Amino acid sequence: MAQIISVDTNSLALKPKNISFAEAASLPTVGITGLQAIRDHGKLPAGGEVLVIGASGGCGFFGVQIAKALGASRVVGICSSKNSLWVKETLGADEVHEYDTTGKNLPTTEKKFDVIYDTVTSPDDYNFEPEGSKLLKEKTGQYVLINGSGWKWVSSIFKSMTGLSYGNSTLFLCKENRADLETIKDMVEKNQIKPVIDEEVQFEEEKIEKAFQKLKSRRTRGKIVILIPSLTQE
Repeated sequence: MAQIISVDTNSLALKPKNISFAEAASLPTVGITGLQAIRDHGKLPAGGEVLVIGASGGCGFFGVQIAKALGASRVVGICSSKNSLWVKETLGADEVHEYDTTGKNLPTTEKKFDVIYDTVTSPDDYNFEPEGSKLLKEKTGQYVLINGSGWKWVSSIFKSMTGLSYGNSTLFLCKENRADLETIKDMVEKNQIKPVIDEEVQFEEEKIEKAFQKLKSRRTRGKIVILIPSLTQE
């Protein structure tokens, strides 16, 4: 591992003053992803309504908090009954849909959503989009994913390259930039959002392998942070 690296200054921002370095390490990718998903691709209107699929996971738990910080009037989180109380009381979701106790992957509601932030759909797992898109507000609702099928990625790349915009579904990768990092920093320092660490893992091969297995199980509550010893500890 390199001891010194060159980094684009546009990808850097100061650490929020009120959190630890481990908490700060968990912020950038998941924070920018949630912010760009809901604000930019979701086009959340003032007082809008948001559904977060996978509300207790590594991306979803930030999505719930960011939606509230951006002014959403109603945020519904989907998670297991085990995490239901935490998603509502700690993260601030207005409503929680427990997929395991209801036997339904998605809520049954007459109230439609402005934004659906899908952090679960993947080519190796369940695809929520066909049913989930029915819960969007007609014409204006936006369905935003961070994973999907190979064809979905091809379509996303084509849209990105051509600048064409069609349909109400977007699959994207976040774009690092200082402005969004500083927005996340500001939200943290105002206590609008808070990083949550599921586990801190020492930089050892066996422990890192176990951490990745836990991550792939989709049973984490928040983020897993790998602690790399500093040079002064060598």
